[in-house]
Amino acid sequence: MLRLIAAGRLDRVNRARLLDALRAAIAAAEAAGRTAIELDVEQVTLADVGLVRTLLAARRFAVANGRSFRLLHPVGRLAMVLDVTGTRQMLCDSSPMSRKIGTNHAMSGAFEAPG
Repeated sequence: MLRLIAAGRLDRVNRARLLDALRAAIAAAEAAGRTAIELDVEQVTLADVGLVRTLLAARRFAVANGRSFRLLHPVGRLAMVLDVTGTRQMLCDSSPMSRKIGTNHAMSGAFEAPG
């Protein structure tokens, strides 16, 4: 499993960098034989529908590369946006693949938005 942490304001200024970082992490997970990517979003302070589109794009990229992708700990505005858009289950639900590999050694990384 690869666990990443996102923090700060993830607005239109930072979304492209976040997606690039997530794609790079997903490729690294593939190279390391990790099958699940988890993104802890508890420290995200600003989120909007554009961020949800970015996260959905990262999920599609992960799935296309044989990986699972899910969010951990959405709170505040991000939790509200996930609920309003109906994407919480798709982005946060633990798939059987994620549960099965829970004993793998974890890799970790972080993305902190400037500002």
